[in-house]
Amino acid sequence: MEVAQLNFGMYTNQRSWALILPESRGSTRYASLPAYYPFDVRWKLKDGREFIVENVDTAAIMREYFKTHQILLQHQRENRPRHPVGDFDPSVVVGVKDDKVVVKWLLVLNGTAIDKRLPVIVNGKPAMDGTPWKLEDEEHYVTSIPGKPTSGIDFKKQWEFLK
Repeated sequence: MEVAQLNFGMYTNQRSWALILPESRGSTRYASLPAYYPFDVRWKLKDGREFIVENVDTAAIMREYFKTHQILLQHQRENRPRHPVGDFDPSVVVGVKDDKVVVKWLLVLNGTAIDKRLPVIVNGKPAMDGTPWKLEDEEHYVTSIPGKPTSGIDFKKQWEFLK
């Protein structure tokens, strides 16, 4: 992969392209979505081929996914209330793999005991007690969407205004 960019949001008359940054998971790349907004992805492979996926209805994809899947968050698995320190919200992640866009759920699980997550008060201000958190990523595959072959994308152009 040479470059991959994501646009997401509720605006249908403009696009703001942001890089999908590499993660430590090899060649897969992600960008978190905070809500079920429609999204577009454009990318270029190292062999020069370019692809685009436009106006993906994330809400419809998730409605279908949750008809047959259930994802329990960490506090639900542990049968306890959600803790404000160290219990993470899930993220919808969008990655590019070859000629496809891959959509997944990403859960961050915290293996650190709750009493070790809390800040201690130093000089009247919260400070962590120095215990490193033990975090683990858990991915749940949702779907893959084939890219539409295209050419001539100007990846330096970050804003587009549509008709």
